[in-house]
Amino acid sequence: ARLRLKAGCLRGSADLGQRCQAGDVIEGSGVAHHWFGYPVLLPRAGDPRLAQSVVLLALQALGQTVLHFPLSIPQLATSLLTCAVLEVVITFARRRVLMWPASALLTGNGVALLLRHPATTAQDRWSTAGLGLFAGVAAFSLLSKYLLRHQRRHLFNPSNIGLVAALLVLGSSRADVQWLYWGPARPALVGAVALIVVGAMVVGRRAGVGQIALAFLASLAAGLGVLAGSGHCIVAVWSPVPLCDSDFWWRVAFSPETLVFAAFMVTDPRTVPGGRQARLAFAAVAALAAVLLAAPQRSEFATKVALLGGLTVASAALGASRALAHRRHPELACWLDPPLRAVDRSATEPRSTARTHPVPAPAPVETGTVTETGTVTGTGTGAGAGAGAWRTVTLAVIVAVSITAAIVVAGIPARRYSLPPPTAASAGGATPNRESLAGPSLSVPPRSSPDSPSAPDSPGSAAAATLPTATLPAWPAGIDPPSLRIDPAVSAWAPWFRPEDAEFRSRALVVALEEERRRRAGPSVRYLEIVVSMVREPRSGQNAPEVGYAVRTITPAGTDRTDWYRMTSHEDTYTIAGPGEPWTD
Repeated sequence: ARLRLKAGCLRGSADLGQRCQAGDVIEGSGVAHHWFGYPVLLPRAGDPRLAQSVVLLALQALGQTVLHFPLSIPQLATSLLTCAVLEVVITFARRRVLMWPASALLTGNGVALLLRHPATTAQDRWSTAGLGLFAGVAAFSLLSKYLLRHQRRHLFNPSNIGLVAALLVLGSSRADVQWLYWGPARPALVGAVALIVVGAMVVGRRAGVGQIALAFLASLAAGLGVLAGSGHCIVAVWSPVPLCDSDFWWRVAFSPETLVFAAFMVTDPRTVPGGRQARLAFAAVAALAAVLLAAPQRSEFATKVALLGGLTVASAALGASRALAHRRHPELACWLDPPLRAVDRSATEPRSTARTHPVPAPAPVETGTVTETGTVTGTGTGAGAGAGAWRTVTLAVIVAVSITAAIVVAGIPARRYSLPPPTAASAGGATPNRESLAGPSLSVPPRSSPDSPSAPDSPGSAAAATLPTATLPAWPAGIDPPSLRIDPAVSAWAPWFRPEDAEFRSRALVVALEEERRRRAGPSVRYLEIVVSMVREPRSGQNAPEVGYAVRTITPAGTDRTDWYRMTSHEDTYTIAGPGEPWTD
């Protein structure tokens, strides 16, 4: 338990061991110093907040050097300074104490670690874009500690409520979240994951919240497994195809971002119950709420908002339960927050020698029926206990089945797309050969230069076309399906890129090109071949790969040409850009 000191005690005007009044309590545990006559409260060396700060700052250092986070140094500094200054000013105004803002720095670091400005890239190390966004979200997060409170404790994790509010209000066009994909498996990513795991173990042991992170990850993995097994798919900017089934489960449940969220945000000691069983239940509720919120979503952005929102829902439910238990159900209050052991500690007594007096447990009560002769039958260890155990198991099964059904039903809007069967080939054409999709790499002409306009006989144009990801029409009438190829570089980077995905996107590309050609009354062409090729490989972090589509066509005049196109995903649509649009090198 944190040592709670009264401002008067710090000045030496009262005994440190005295019982502080409710209105005089301040947070913090450490040693008091004096500066210009005001007490200065610093955290002790074993404070788990210091260990968590070290882990998060180390992750930020990796993100700036080898993981290439799209986060500038001014954005990081703005988030940290905003929270730190507000915490120092508020604490001094209320208590006349200069306290090191350990909790505020965690809030600012959490905001900066997950929040992203859409206009910032990994190369913008000193960009000042979006400073207002980071300052606003950090300030709202910090102030929520003082505005959203119940029984002298804040209801929500500050970083969590700030991020959820900002993402819901601003949307993906003005605010984003760190990608679930932190780069290919290489030493930098392995080191980051190891740092998260080791840091979570150290912080969890010091703060006593390690079981919460494990329960949350286990419940989240189970819920996402049910969702993935039902055919759930999402669209991610960094993936050339929708993430479905096991790919969706693995990328979401065990992303480094999910590990950070589970280890350092879900386990906030100030926003979780005090009882062991209540803590496990809180973690399960947060995970299942996140799964239910993510079930109908079809984009990575919405899925990440749902993941954060699950903790917000669980925190709100915990606050409501505490309020109800405080007024009407004392037994629920004791289950949520059991009474702490009474501590008899003087001001100078070391922490290790503190004398504790455990609260005695209530004596067991026998249940049963008293006969006329005075004997007791049917005690709690007999048939009654067995029946109670069966009732508990039955209730658990009913709850599990109900939650599974709710996840499956909620995920209906984001089911795997249905690919219509290819139409029969007309004269001179051929159906797509799925056997050749993983064939040898083909030599394709260079892509169009950034300044070259679209050729008159090109089937497409520089204008973008969008189409939903869940449905796809059949091949246009009179169009022979071209042969399809996947470059081995694409398969090596994205092993989840399946032949069905290549056919889905190739057909979508041909449909869009034909609609554009007919709208502009252009000459008809015959599609010979589509090659899915890697234009630019991803480095790491939020550097998305460039996957190009080399479309080989032949005009009625006999002109054989190859044009490059690209398909980018955002929310629940794919955008197809034609050959005259500039490419980003």
